[in-house]
Amino acid sequence: MRLQEIMTTPVISIGPEDAADSAWSRMETKGIRHLVVKDGARLVGVLSERDLGGRNGSGLRTGRTVRELMPPKVVTAKPGTTLREAANLDAGTAHRLPTHRRAQPGRRHRHRHRCARRAREGL
Repeated sequence: MRLQEIMTTPVISIGPEDAADSAWSRMETKGIRHLVVKDGARLVGVLSERDLGGRNGSGLRTGRTVRELMPPKVVTAKPGTTLREAANLDAGTAHRLPTHRRAQPGRRHRHRHRCARRAREGL
């Protein structure tokens, strides 16, 4: 199985300088767990509900930006990447692996969709 078979499109994104509370509201409204963080057209990270403190994280989110709470790196993969290859790119981030047709597989970006959880489960 390849990422293109399980990835979600269109991807919902947010800017790095947007309020963390706004990111949480967007996730809640859309019923999603991750947002792609883009600065203009450039991918700079992936933000998860866990990064925002979950349902009880309002104290963590208040007065903070997306950039302050997103992880410091992001790993990308091409849509044709197999789930097994995706799981091996970076075991700690396989659940938040953005795909892009021009991605350089496994390339680490300095700043941190479809969930590739299946990859970690060996599917």
